[in-house]
Amino acid sequence: MPVELLTENFTPVFRRRVKTAVKVQIASAWLTESGTLNAMLERKALCELQAIIGISGNATSPDGLSSLAQGFGWESVRLADDRCLFHPKLVLFHYPRTPTLAWIGSANFTGNGMCVNTELMLETDDERTVEKMEDWFDREWESRPSDAKRLFEAYRKRHKRPHPNEGDLGGAPDTYRALRDHLLVALGADVQENRTQQYVAFKRQHNFACVPNPQQKSAIAIELFNVDPDTIDLEKGFCRRKKRSVAKRGPCVEVTIHSREDLRRAEPLLKKSYDATS
Repeated sequence: MPVELLTENFTPVFRRRVKTAVKVQIASAWLTESGTLNAMLERKALCELQAIIGISGNATSPDGLSSLAQGFGWESVRLADDRCLFHPKLVLFHYPRTPTLAWIGSANFTGNGMCVNTELMLETDDERTVEKMEDWFDREWESRPSDAKRLFEAYRKRHKRPHPNEGDLGGAPDTYRALRDHLLVALGADVQENRTQQYVAFKRQHNFACVPNPQQKSAIAIELFNVDPDTIDLEKGFCRRKKRSVAKRGPCVEVTIHSREDLRRAEPLLKKSYDATS
């Protein structure tokens, strides 16, 4: 196959590539919960995994690492905690009857790297190029301690949520984090996030929801653009008709989420707005 340049939302492509792979090798500076991680976990019974993940700083999610290890076993994971930052982004897809396929570029194995950020990944099955990548990976794998679980426990104890300057969510409350994870992971791999100074929007081809103030501590309000208020039960304190959206798209339905239980109640409305967006 010719060399391809992948430029946006890698999760759907990853899902297709991993579907028939018998082994996947991943080297990434950081890992978080994401639709891409879920696609990997869906193959846990049929695919071998070797993952080298960096744990320098705070960007790697302990929950994401734990999910990966629960799916494939700690023997499939090596952790890089180097003074010199471990910073590669490489994925090797091994197939039973076709050449190994390699991705190399800028995207970490994170939700933002695979779905949100502007990133580039080169895709190739050139035999000589892929062989060099395989040799590099094997050397890195052998050089890393095999007791990943011990390193993970130490990392989990020292882990802190990233500072806003590190590109994460900063002081956003857990309720918003859970909402964001649902929108980016559970609804569909095609959801993208767009942050502005006034709001955070979530879209497919067009916006279907926005959160005006994700840093709000008491409750999170989310505006849904594709839900007709006349077709749902409006409930004071939870769901209301709003005349003008912060995102300036006219009227909308606003849902207020105080807790994970509210989020579960809101899920049908979130999906309704998502489904109505092409």
